[in-house]
Amino acid sequence: MDTYFATYSLNIVALLFLLGLLINNNILNDHRKKPFIYGIVLTILVIFSEAGTILCSDGNIGLRGLNILFNVLGFALTPVIPIVLLAIFDGILLKNTSICYCRPF
Repeated sequence: MDTYFATYSLNIVALLFLLGLLINNNILNDHRKKPFIYGIVLTILVIFSEAGTILCSDGNIGLRGLNILFNVLGFALTPVIPIVLLAIFDGILLKNTSICYCRPF
């Protein structure tokens, strides 16, 4: 169980480092930065929900509701990450197809 949290914390530190590099980058314009930032934040939220699922899955019946909540949150946010990453490369594709009914970043 300790190795899971070490891995999750290392992933979060690497993503925060990437976020810092991205914010201080002058080459990318804002249309490219926003999807990267959203993707990083969503990935961190999925990592936190996975850590919460593992933390609450010790067999205690009182934590069952929290375990289900973290599981639902993780499974709900995970499919959004590729759609956000798609907006990095081609925002027009999101506007022209019915993948997502939201305006591109």
